[in-house]
Amino acid sequence: MQEKLYEKIKQIRKEKGFSYSDEYMDDVCMELFETGKDKKNRFKMSQICGEAVDEYIRKIVLQV
Repeated sequence: MQEKLYEKIKQIRKEKGFSYSDEYMDDVCMELFETGKDKKNRFKMSQICGEAVDEYIRKIVLQV
């Protein structure tokens, strides 16, 4: 999964740079999670585009 995520990040930055909407990122994450439209309500956009990012950064900082 990490390799897939890394490649996806590189692709997004190549295509969009650092300017993309939360809706776009939500769609990308749903694709990576292989979540169909029927399960999309399980993941909230605020969790994916806000809380999860903050949590990830906190964990990375604690490891350094």
